[in-house]
Amino acid sequence: MASEKVTFEQTVQKLSEANIS
Repeated sequence: MASEKVTFEQTVQKLSEANIS
């Protein structure tokens, strides 16, 4: 469960970074 949350948070961060770029 924790691992899945970490992966989800990482995906959100990558999407946010892509939006900022």
